[in-house]
Amino acid sequence: MILAAGLALLLSCTQTPARPEEMELAKIELSAQTQALFDQGVRLGASENLEATLQFSTNKPWTIAVEATRAVSWIRVSSYNGMAGDAHVQLAVEPNLSQEARRATLSLYCDQQKTQMTISQEAAPAVVPDPVAVQRVTLSPATLRLPVRGEAELSYAVYPGNADVESVSWTTSDAAVVTVADGQLTAVGAGSAVVTVKVNEVEARCSVQVFIPAGYITLNHETYTLAPQETVQLAVTVFPEDAAMGKVVWTSSDPAVATVGQNGLVKGLQGGSAVIMAAMDELAPQRCRITVLSTASGNHEGTETKEWE
Repeated sequence: MILAAGLALLLSCTQTPARPEEMELAKIELSAQTQALFDQGVRLGASENLEATLQFSTNKPWTIAVEATRAVSWIRVSSYNGMAGDAHVQLAVEPNLSQEARRATLSLYCDQQKTQMTISQEAAPAVVPDPVAVQRVTLSPATLRLPVRGEAELSYAVYPGNADVESVSWTTSDAAVVTVADGQLTAVGAGSAVVTVKVNEVEARCSVQVFIPAGYITLNHETYTLAPQETVQLAVTVFPEDAAMGKVVWTSSDPAVATVGQNGLVKGLQGGSAVIMAAMDELAPQRCRITVLSTASGNHEGTETKEWE
């Protein structure tokens, strides 16, 4: 009996240990649906989301890792590790609100075994703000006087200032009076016309008056004699006859002798002489010498003399 026990002990001490290749290998078995996900990967549009169950079994503990070039917060799994056996892990992918496409890799590890799936998602389309409508348009200036062959430029403004301008067009009501191109006006002939700018569907207008400029002016008197408190009406005539009458500015060289109103009415005050001058635009001014008598008697009629320099 002692001999048998010793023999058994000897046999146990000399038994060869199991070789590594005879140890149990790690295994991962995926369900058919999960296998399809891992094989094909997940490709989603920007607005799409995913909720899926990963079903698999392992004979050893397992872990899941989600990897990308930057932190991954848009992919969630219900568990990142577990023991051997059947496992059900919930996978969720959120919609992509950013304007960059994204991609990640989900890896399932069991010891030295690994299986992977890719998850990619398109970028969200660029956000295009709603167009801001043009509510009002103004033209500057709103009225204009031009001599024939004169030029001017109109400018427009839109409100609100951030409105989206899609189209701008210019028109004239009478091209024989004034023409317009991109806001540049050219006076053609005497008359009136309306220039219109249209921005999108909103319009603004400028009233244009075109006149024939005067070449020179004359006065109805070159000299005149008045008694104190007596008056005479001076009048300006423009040439050519169809030229526009501009604003006439009247002045007296000696208001103590004779005054003149801006309508050309001259009044004698006391004895002496004064020169009344009429000026219009850039034309050469015209003069009339007024002689005021020291008494109410005398010759009050004007006499022709040379034009005053």
